[in-house]
Amino acid sequence: MSVATELGLGEGLRSASLLAASGCWAGWAAADTSLAGPTGVAELVDWLRSAEPGEADRVLHALVRLGSASGGDDLVAVDVVAWALLPGARVLAHRLRGVSPHVDELVAAQLWLEVRTFPWLRLRKVAANVLANTRAQILAVEAPLPEMGPRGRGAVVRLVDPHDLWWQQRSAPSDQASRDAAVELREVLGDAGRCGVLEAADCVLLEVLLEQADLAGGGARRGRGGLLAERVVDGVVVVTGLSPATVRRRVRRSVVAIADAHRAGLVGAA
Repeated sequence: MSVATELGLGEGLRSASLLAASGCWAGWAAADTSLAGPTGVAELVDWLRSAEPGEADRVLHALVRLGSASGGDDLVAVDVVAWALLPGARVLAHRLRGVSPHVDELVAAQLWLEVRTFPWLRLRKVAANVLANTRAQILAVEAPLPEMGPRGRGAVVRLVDPHDLWWQQRSAPSDQASRDAAVELREVLGDAGRCGVLEAADCVLLEVLLEQADLAGGGARRGRGGLLAERVVDGVVVVTGLSPATVRRRVRRSVVAIADAHRAGLVGAA
């Protein structure tokens, strides 16, 4: 089996839902100018591959809105987004192959759910969030518990009501600190782009990196303030298709450029 087969898209453009989508595309595009660019489902994947990241996000966002229960509630549009994200989903399934013998089924099911329930009112970057959340949800359910230690002690888990006062007191300070840091980092990144310190492609890469670091949460601790933690870089690799070595090299180069620009007074402090 494959992820595409599990999604019902094993016949590619001849699959029933994609044939239906081909007939719907003209009407979708006429009703929503955000779908301008690709002329149909058959062209979509190649168009997304060559489009600027912002343009690709515009089209994918329009499609997830169309497929959402709070938007157009069109399940055919959900299948189209799943089809568009298949390259990343295949890479993800390969990376998670040791988690379960049914990894293709798991990735397909979770991918479809993430597309269907995408919070389109709040988020814009579809591919990055859908693939990262698919990975996180599968690992949360399927990853084995830690082995017992030498004294027979395993991981200690405390179930807490998220509305409990204890949880609010414990989580609020670190959550606020994370939000403040993320805002400051994005402001610095904006300054670096506007004054020409970074090329547009490097700004996009760092934006994806920041999103993946946000999704990784408190577990990201390796290098550059946690931005080059292994699972953060893995998320960037899934979204961008770059190799881990390339991601780390370009990020380090960008961080050095921003630091030099800060010393020269071109960007604010991070």
